[in-house]
Amino acid sequence: MDPQIKALDDRFPAATVFDDGVSLSQIHRISGFDRIDMWWWRHPRLLFDDLGRSLRLAGATDWSSRPTVAIA
Repeated sequence: MDPQIKALDDRFPAATVFDDGVSLSQIHRISGFDRIDMWWWRHPRLLFDDLGRSLRLAGATDWSSRPTVAIA
């Protein structure tokens, strides 16, 4: 795989959070939910503006506000 494409592919999951179908399904209807087939079903880690408000109202969590867990 081309290194530039790989770098872009790696940025997508790094900037997003997997949605279990609860939050995003409030905004976009889906007929069924299969975690393997819906690997792309993600929302941004940082929620802001209109999309952020809509996702928070639907139950999404902004990762910037989650407590940090230290692993020793």
